[in-house]
Amino acid sequence: MASSLRMYVTADEITPDSAPQDMIRAELCQAVAMIDLLGERWFEPADLSSPQLSTLVQQVLSAIAQHQGAHAAELFRALCLSGPFQRVDQRMFGQLLRDLGNARLIQQEPDGLLLLGAVGERIVNHFGFYAAFLSGAEYRLVNGPRSLGVLPVLFPVPLGALLIFAGRRWRVVGVDDQAKVIEVEPARGGRAPRFVGGAAAIHDEVRRRMRKWYESDTVPAYLDDGARRLLQEGRVEYRRLRLGQDPAVANGSDTVVFPWLGDRVLNTLAVWLTRSGFDTARDGVALTVSDCTPAQLRHAFQEMLLADGTTAADLAGSVPNKAVEKYDEYLGEALRTSAYASARLDMVGARDSLTEMLGRMPEYDPDPSTGLVVHAPPMDIRVVPFAVVDLETTGFAARGKDRILEVAVVRLSPDGAPVAEWSTLIDPGRPVGAQSVHGISSADVQGAPKFGDIAETLASHLEGAIIVAHNAPFDVAFLAAEFARAGMSLPGVGTLCTMKLDQAIHNDGRRTLQRCLTSADIHLADTHQAHRALPDARATARLLGHYLRTQRIRVHDTTLSIKVFVDRGAGFISP
Repeated sequence: MASSLRMYVTADEITPDSAPQDMIRAELCQAVAMIDLLGERWFEPADLSSPQLSTLVQQVLSAIAQHQGAHAAELFRALCLSGPFQRVDQRMFGQLLRDLGNARLIQQEPDGLLLLGAVGERIVNHFGFYAAFLSGAEYRLVNGPRSLGVLPVLFPVPLGALLIFAGRRWRVVGVDDQAKVIEVEPARGGRAPRFVGGAAAIHDEVRRRMRKWYESDTVPAYLDDGARRLLQEGRVEYRRLRLGQDPAVANGSDTVVFPWLGDRVLNTLAVWLTRSGFDTARDGVALTVSDCTPAQLRHAFQEMLLADGTTAADLAGSVPNKAVEKYDEYLGEALRTSAYASARLDMVGARDSLTEMLGRMPEYDPDPSTGLVVHAPPMDIRVVPFAVVDLETTGFAARGKDRILEVAVVRLSPDGAPVAEWSTLIDPGRPVGAQSVHGISSADVQGAPKFGDIAETLASHLEGAIIVAHNAPFDVAFLAAEFARAGMSLPGVGTLCTMKLDQAIHNDGRRTLQRCLTSADIHLADTHQAHRALPDARATARLLGHYLRTQRIRVHDTTLSIKVFVDRGAGFISP
């Protein structure tokens, strides 16, 4: 007798306040995509990237209990060298045994024999020991003295991340991994989406297939009348929102991003954005970034891609509650970080996704009063001086928690000749961030002026000049935010981005300052301090001077939106 598969999807009526994820009926389309793949006999490939340390803990305890003791070398040969845990090398296995010893799961006799410890005995003798996997650790959510309820945590959440619970958005302000408590506070933003995903992680192929169904007009024969209506509604909204062309949609003061990839990539992007200072929530098929426009998010993506040194271990280190699998809580911090980075993060997929989305996201935000994108006419720079700027900052979130640590300005005449330079450290009033990147310590900024103390001086160096920077959207966004906090407007008569200028000339993508200098055969002194404001401002000034001597350039009279034009003898062209 043939078997039948029945799937039920609940859905609310769409209202003007509905989140974009709900408007496109993502839950239904995900079900259709999965049935489609099932009909093709596609199955999710095994994930071979994770060392599966939690399961290895269970197997170590099982082997010790079965044989009334075991030696470390015997366990390593049986489980790792010839067993299923071949991604675990001898060093990692030794650290795992030490962690289990510290947690009293195992103990070692003088002759090296490993036995169960007090905690290990209790675990092995419990009936739940025979299940190697856990559906998800349950954390209690609290807001001040009030308990909100219990939430199964399938993906660890970093501090500052956004959660959806009871139809509201909450920002994570504290995590107690031992007590299984997440402290939250109400977060601003649009209406929370109804569909925030299921219990199991979704593979990339499912999301790609969803997109295929959105862009098709075919209606599966197995859908009932209600499902057909909902699928048509979702397709109409998908096309109205232009999700086939635009990966980012403005939703009030937030931006909703649709990478159309699986949960592992979405989790990587969410952790990366949160680490960069953006309030980010994983909302089912999409990410919601609070208080950010699509153009501002594009600039953030660009800056993230330029941070070539960011690793999965860096991102994993920013996540406080990495104990998600059944026995993760008995691992030390180093192994938890390694296991989380391997199993939950996909840096290659995330970088590829950022690169793909970047090319389809707007550089300009529409005027809020007209809804139109206004491009100012080009200006002739032959009679305007330049103010070449470089900043060091505590992070990437210009409008959020991050601040300027150091600022430098090199003033140039219209022909690119140096006129004056100025720089200062700034007390950001918060932790200095990645000292390994900018080389500035807390001691360095102790006693330094606040931005408000130097705002007028800095303004005088920028006044009447075109502001120049390498990746200008980043620097200009920080300057605009800091001047706004000081009650001032950003000075200057326009901006020029040397990164975009180089891209227009060489058509070789977004190149770092060092690559641009090398290409232009500009050699810096051995004493050059990369990633400090004044040396980098001087280097950018030299690059600009080189291009002023070899190219004709015009820029738009604007600050946050950058356009560079290079005259190739047949009019001005835009990169």
